[in-house]
Amino acid sequence: MPLKFSCFENEYNKDFDVKDLADYDQIVTTYYDLRDANRRIDSFTKQITGAKLNNHETDRDELPELLHKQELCLDWK
Repeated sequence: MPLKFSCFENEYNKDFDVKDLADYDQIVTTYYDLRDANRRIDSFTKQITGAKLNNHETDRDELPELLHKQELCLDWK
């Protein structure tokens, strides 16, 4: 996968053209097609588009604030 799609800081980049991942998509599709277990036929771009990129808060998002309240996180915000 191109580095610009695999390294992020604090959030995923959602502003990209899925066509830029065509080469990687073919690699993932071939991998799923050729592996023995589960015989999953899928592509990388189908997995990352849609609901999976929606912004939603999870319990993990509350962790820095909780650590800060307990004075275990000194550089929060």
